[in-house]
Amino acid sequence: MADNKRWFKVWTRLITDLKMSSLHNQAIGTWTRLGCLVASEGTNGKLIIPEEQLLFYLHLSNAKKDEIDNIFNALKNVNISISNDNGTITVIMTNWLKYQVDSTGYERLKKWRKSQMITVDDNGKKKSKKKNKDKDKDKDKDKKTMIHTPKKLYGDFIQLTEEEHLKLTERFGAENLAAFIAETNNVFHMKPKIKKDYINGNHYLLILNWHKRGYFGGAKEGSYCDS
Repeated sequence: MADNKRWFKVWTRLITDLKMSSLHNQAIGTWTRLGCLVASEGTNGKLIIPEEQLLFYLHLSNAKKDEIDNIFNALKNVNISISNDNGTITVIMTNWLKYQVDSTGYERLKKWRKSQMITVDDNGKKKSKKKNKDKDKDKDKDKKTMIHTPKKLYGDFIQLTEEEHLKLTERFGAENLAAFIAETNNVFHMKPKIKKDYINGNHYLLILNWHKRGYFGGAKEGSYCDS
Protein backbone atom coordinates (compact mmCIF):
# COMPACT_ATOMS: atom_id res chain seq x y z
CA MET A 1 0.00 0.00 0.00
CA ALA A 2 1.48 3.34 -1.04
CA ASP A 3 2.37 5.98 1.57
CA ASN A 4 0.54 8.68 -0.46
CA LYS A 5 2.62 11.43 1.13
CA ARG A 6 1.87 15.00 0.03
CA TRP A 7 5.49 16.14 0.46
CA PHE A 8 9.12 15.12 -0.07
CA LYS A 9 11.73 16.71 2.23
CA VAL A 10 14.81 18.32 0.72
CA TRP A 11 17.35 18.92 3.49
CA THR A 12 19.78 21.86 3.42
CA ARG A 13 22.72 19.47 3.63
CA LEU A 14 22.05 18.88 -0.07
CA ILE A 15 24.49 21.71 -0.80
CA THR A 16 27.18 20.57 1.67
CA ASP A 17 27.09 16.80 1.42
CA LEU A 18 30.05 15.72 -0.73
CA LYS A 19 28.17 13.02 -2.62
CA MET A 20 25.08 15.13 -3.25
CA SER A 21 27.09 18.21 -4.25
CA SER A 22 28.90 16.12 -6.86
CA LEU A 23 25.64 15.57 -8.78
CA HIS A 24 25.07 17.78 -11.81
CA ASN A 25 21.86 19.80 -11.99
CA GLN A 26 20.06 17.32 -14.25
CA ALA A 27 20.76 14.50 -11.79
CA ILE A 28 19.56 16.68 -8.90
CA GLY A 29 16.35 17.38 -10.80
CA THR A 30 15.86 13.66 -11.45
CA TRP A 31 16.61 12.90 -7.78
CA THR A 32 13.96 15.41 -6.69
CA ARG A 33 11.31 14.05 -9.05
CA LEU A 34 12.19 10.49 -8.01
CA GLY A 35 11.87 11.41 -4.33
CA CYS A 36 8.43 12.91 -4.92
CA LEU A 37 7.38 9.79 -6.81
CA VAL A 38 8.59 7.45 -4.05
CA ALA A 39 6.83 9.59 -1.43
CA SER A 40 3.57 9.47 -3.36
CA GLU A 41 3.52 5.97 -4.83
CA GLY A 42 6.12 4.04 -2.80
CA THR A 43 6.15 2.44 0.63
CA ASN A 44 8.81 3.28 3.23
CA GLY A 45 11.26 4.43 0.59
CA LYS A 46 10.69 1.55 -1.85
CA LEU A 47 8.99 1.88 -5.23
CA ILE A 48 8.22 -0.81 -7.82
CA ILE A 49 7.13 0.63 -11.17
CA PRO A 50 7.19 -0.22 -14.90
CA GLU A 51 10.25 1.26 -16.61
CA GLU A 52 8.24 3.18 -19.21
CA GLN A 53 6.10 4.80 -16.52
CA LEU A 54 9.14 5.73 -14.42
CA LEU A 55 10.88 7.40 -17.36
CA PHE A 56 7.70 9.33 -18.11
CA TYR A 57 7.50 10.72 -14.56
CA LEU A 58 11.21 11.60 -14.60
CA HIS A 59 10.89 13.34 -17.99
CA LEU A 60 13.40 10.91 -19.51
CA SER A 61 11.16 9.21 -22.07
CA ASN A 62 13.01 10.80 -24.99
CA ALA A 63 16.47 10.60 -23.45
CA LYS A 64 19.15 8.34 -24.90
CA LYS A 65 20.00 5.12 -23.09
CA ASP A 66 23.54 6.30 -22.27
CA GLU A 67 22.17 9.49 -20.77
CA ILE A 68 19.67 7.57 -18.63
CA ASP A 69 22.35 5.11 -17.49
CA ASN A 70 24.66 7.98 -16.50
CA ILE A 71 21.94 9.63 -14.40
CA PHE A 72 20.93 6.38 -12.68
CA ASN A 73 24.56 5.51 -11.97
CA ALA A 74 25.02 8.94 -10.41
CA LEU A 75 21.96 8.40 -8.20
CA LYS A 76 23.36 5.05 -7.01
CA ASN A 77 26.24 7.01 -5.45
CA VAL A 78 23.83 8.85 -3.15
CA ASN A 79 22.27 5.83 -1.42
CA ILE A 80 19.66 5.02 -4.06
CA SER A 81 19.35 1.43 -5.29
CA ILE A 82 17.89 1.04 -8.79
CA SER A 83 17.40 -2.39 -10.36
CA ASN A 84 15.65 -3.51 -13.56
CA ASP A 85 13.92 -6.89 -13.76
CA ASN A 86 12.58 -7.38 -17.30
CA GLY A 87 11.18 -3.86 -17.54
CA THR A 88 10.08 -3.53 -13.91
CA ILE A 89 12.13 -1.01 -11.94
CA THR A 90 12.68 -1.31 -8.19
CA VAL A 91 13.89 1.88 -6.49
CA ILE A 92 15.04 1.89 -2.85
CA MET A 93 16.10 5.10 -1.09
CA THR A 94 18.07 3.56 1.76
CA ASN A 95 18.05 6.56 4.13
CA TRP A 96 14.33 7.19 3.71
CA LEU A 97 13.30 6.76 7.34
CA LYS A 98 16.12 8.98 8.55
CA TYR A 99 15.31 11.93 6.31
CA GLN A 100 11.64 11.58 5.32
CA VAL A 101 9.81 10.20 8.36
CA ASP A 102 9.22 12.39 11.43
CA SER A 103 12.79 12.91 12.61
CA THR A 104 11.85 13.11 16.29
CA GLY A 105 11.67 9.31 16.47
CA TYR A 106 15.09 9.01 14.90
CA GLU A 107 16.56 11.56 17.32
CA ARG A 108 15.07 9.71 20.29
CA LEU A 109 16.67 6.50 19.06
CA LYS A 110 20.06 8.22 18.70
CA LYS A 111 19.86 9.63 22.22
CA TRP A 112 18.93 6.23 23.64
CA ARG A 113 21.85 4.56 21.88
CA LYS A 114 24.20 7.25 23.13
CA SER A 115 22.99 6.71 26.69
CA GLN A 116 23.78 3.00 26.39
CA MET A 117 27.41 3.58 25.37
CA ILE A 118 29.96 2.39 27.93
CA THR A 119 32.15 5.17 29.34
CA VAL A 120 35.75 4.83 30.52
CA ASP A 121 37.80 6.73 33.09
CA ASP A 122 41.20 8.40 32.58
CA ASN A 123 42.94 5.03 32.99
CA GLY A 124 40.85 3.39 30.29
CA LYS A 125 38.80 1.34 32.74
CA LYS A 126 35.10 0.87 32.26
CA LYS A 127 32.89 2.97 34.51
CA SER A 128 29.91 1.30 36.10
CA LYS A 129 26.70 3.24 35.72
CA LYS A 130 24.78 4.28 38.80
CA LYS A 131 21.59 2.36 39.29
CA ASN A 132 18.50 4.36 38.66
CA LYS A 133 16.21 4.27 41.67
CA ASP A 134 13.23 4.86 39.44
CA LYS A 135 14.18 2.11 36.97
CA ASP A 136 11.08 0.03 37.64
CA LYS A 137 8.86 3.11 37.39
CA ASP A 138 10.44 4.02 34.06
CA LYS A 139 9.82 0.51 32.76
CA ASP A 140 6.16 0.76 33.71
CA LYS A 141 5.94 4.12 31.91
CA ASP A 142 7.57 2.61 28.81
CA LYS A 143 5.13 -0.28 28.84
CA LYS A 144 2.17 2.10 29.07
CA THR A 145 3.63 4.18 26.23
CA MET A 146 4.05 1.06 24.06
CA ILE A 147 0.44 0.03 24.72
CA HIS A 148 -0.92 3.38 23.55
CA THR A 149 1.48 3.88 20.63
CA PRO A 150 -0.44 3.32 17.37
CA LYS A 151 0.80 0.54 15.13
CA LYS A 152 0.85 0.41 11.35
CA LEU A 153 -0.09 -2.68 9.37
CA TYR A 154 2.60 -4.10 7.08
CA GLY A 155 1.16 -6.61 4.66
CA ASP A 156 -1.82 -8.62 5.90
CA PHE A 157 -0.81 -9.30 9.51
CA ILE A 158 2.42 -7.70 10.77
CA GLN A 159 1.91 -4.67 13.01
CA LEU A 160 4.72 -2.36 14.11
CA THR A 161 4.93 1.09 15.61
CA GLU A 162 6.85 3.73 13.67
CA GLU A 163 9.71 3.54 16.17
CA GLU A 164 9.82 -0.28 16.04
CA HIS A 165 9.97 -0.16 12.24
CA LEU A 166 12.72 2.46 12.42
CA LYS A 167 14.80 0.36 14.83
CA LEU A 168 14.46 -2.73 12.62
CA THR A 169 15.36 -0.72 9.52
CA GLU A 170 18.45 0.70 11.23
CA ARG A 171 19.51 -2.81 12.22
CA PHE A 172 18.76 -4.82 9.08
CA GLY A 173 18.32 -2.26 6.27
CA ALA A 174 15.08 -1.41 4.47
CA GLU A 175 15.36 -4.13 1.82
CA ASN A 176 16.12 -6.94 4.29
CA LEU A 177 13.36 -5.81 6.65
CA ALA A 178 10.83 -5.77 3.81
CA ALA A 179 11.84 -9.37 3.00
CA PHE A 180 11.53 -10.42 6.69
CA ILE A 181 8.07 -8.88 6.97
CA ALA A 182 6.93 -10.50 3.71
CA GLU A 183 8.21 -13.91 4.85
CA THR A 184 6.52 -13.57 8.24
CA ASN A 185 3.24 -12.67 6.56
CA ASN A 186 3.60 -15.72 4.32
CA VAL A 187 4.18 -17.98 7.33
CA PHE A 188 1.00 -16.63 8.94
CA HIS A 189 -0.86 -17.41 5.72
CA MET A 190 0.53 -20.95 5.44
CA LYS A 191 0.53 -21.93 9.13
CA PRO A 192 -2.80 -21.15 10.87
CA LYS A 193 -1.52 -22.44 14.21
CA ILE A 194 1.48 -20.10 14.15
CA LYS A 195 -0.77 -17.25 13.08
CA LYS A 196 -3.10 -17.97 16.01
CA ASP A 197 -0.19 -18.05 18.48
CA TYR A 198 1.47 -14.83 17.27
CA ILE A 199 -1.19 -12.69 15.55
CA ASN A 200 -1.80 -10.58 18.67
CA GLY A 201 1.76 -10.71 19.95
CA ASN A 202 4.72 -8.32 19.71
CA HIS A 203 5.76 -8.58 16.06
CA TYR A 204 8.86 -6.45 16.67
CA LEU A 205 10.24 -9.03 19.09
CA LEU A 206 9.01 -11.84 16.85
CA ILE A 207 11.08 -10.61 13.90
CA LEU A 208 14.16 -10.16 16.11
CA ASN A 209 13.71 -13.65 17.56
CA TRP A 210 13.17 -15.36 14.21
CA HIS A 211 16.18 -13.59 12.72
CA LYS A 212 18.33 -14.63 15.70
CA ARG A 213 17.25 -18.25 15.21
CA GLY A 214 18.08 -18.08 11.50
CA TYR A 215 14.54 -18.68 10.28
CA PHE A 216 14.61 -16.08 7.51
CA GLY A 217 16.02 -17.02 4.13
CA GLY A 218 15.08 -20.68 4.20
CA ALA A 219 13.84 -23.42 6.51
CA LYS A 220 16.19 -25.25 8.88
CA GLU A 221 15.84 -27.80 11.64
CA GLY A 222 13.71 -26.42 14.42
CA SER A 223 12.33 -23.57 12.30
CA TYR A 224 8.75 -22.39 12.02
CA CYS A 225 8.40 -24.37 8.76
CA ASP A 226 8.67 -27.79 10.46
CA SER A 227 5.25 -27.92 12.06
